[in-house]
Amino acid sequence: MYIAICDDDNVLVNNLKREIYSYCNNYKIESVIDTYNSGETLLSSKINYDIIILDYQMGKLNGLDTAKRLRKGANASSCIIFLTNFPEIAISAYEVDTYRFVVKSTLPNGIFNALDDYRTAI
Repeated sequence: MYIAICDDDNVLVNNLKREIYSYCNNYKIESVIDTYNSGETLLSSKINYDIIILDYQMGKLNGLDTAKRLRKGANASSCIIFLTNFPEIAISAYEVDTYRFVVKSTLPNGIFNALDDYRTAI
């Protein structure tokens, strides 16, 4: 499983990456996790990801605009999970076929629940 984490908080990214690797090891899921600190760097990747975990609020290019561009390229069918401190953004993100919204205060359990659902759906 190819997973991208895109968030401008490096501490959160590193912790989340470690937690997801642990999750994948527990379920014997072969995984590769790439990290990005901006929407621009994620968009420059040529990798087709199974799951993209995307912060909603980032620097110049926010998560919603990043997702809109992802949907027009190689990651058109990737599972997008938004991370946010602002759950009210959920409605605007439906236009990019968002799989889940995880409030950062619920990490890592919120991501684990989304991954559980993703695993049973594929």
